Amino acid sequence: MLIYDPEAQEQLHTNGTWRTYQPGVRVQIRPVTTADQRSFRKLASASGRFDQDEFDRFFWDHLVADYEGICSKDGQKLPLTPANKVAVFTGLQALGNWACNESDKLAEAAAKAEGRALENSGGSRAGKRTAPKMETSPSPAPAA
Repeated sequence: MLIYDPEAQEQLHTNGTWRTYQPGVRVQIRPVTTADQRSFRKLASASGRFDQDEFDRFFWDHLVADYEGICSKDGQKLPLTPANKVAVFTGLQALGNWACNESDKLAEAAAKAEGRALENSGGSRAGKRTAPKMETSPSPAPAA
């Protein structure tokens, strides 16, 4: 039995889930979907011209819901602001790559759950063949 819970998927997209980067450093990560990225691009192009810095701000602000164990050089917790998210997750490239990979895993799991729920409902995903497979000859057609 497969249970699809759209409320749980929305909760994950809104709140994210905690992942441990290394001992003492945890990040609450949200999945970033294709629709999210389109929305960020649209927002970053509001002035009529694409602004990469704005896109980065929207992207990282969505992906990182919270963090623990990320501190300034004086040992104080770095405030959770969009600017700090961009600075930390682009400045510490390994951390940023890890966060993106974790977000991708969450987005893939959500997409698989949605796809399985749709298959079980008798519907079809976009792009999925609904017609029977046709047998074709492996040889090229003769020239006319």
